[in-house]
Amino acid sequence: MSIYRGLSDTKKKKIMEKYGLKDDMQHPESFGILLKNINEIHADDFMKLNENYIQTFIKYRDIIVLMLKFFTDMEQDGRKDHKYGHSKLRRLLVETEILPGRTL
Repeated sequence: MSIYRGLSDTKKKKIMEKYGLKDDMQHPESFGILLKNINEIHADDFMKLNENYIQTFIKYRDIIVLMLKFFTDMEQDGRKDHKYGHSKLRRLLVETEILPGRTL
């Protein structure tokens, strides 16, 4: 999350302490923690975020995390044959009303 990287060291330190972020964490892991807690991070005034931005991330959070995990796994070992969670993705797309609630 580029907004996080642009924060002052003081705000970063507060977020790191509160949410257990570590300096040596890889981007996907730290991004997942930030995403999971985005509403609270905004409410605590650590980051100034547009309300629509927050609500969009909250609504699609599980889809974003699923996709991030898939691409991270593929990137880390260089293989191109990773199993993709098609059924989980379909369920999440139905839950968020991107897809109609029927089997295609």
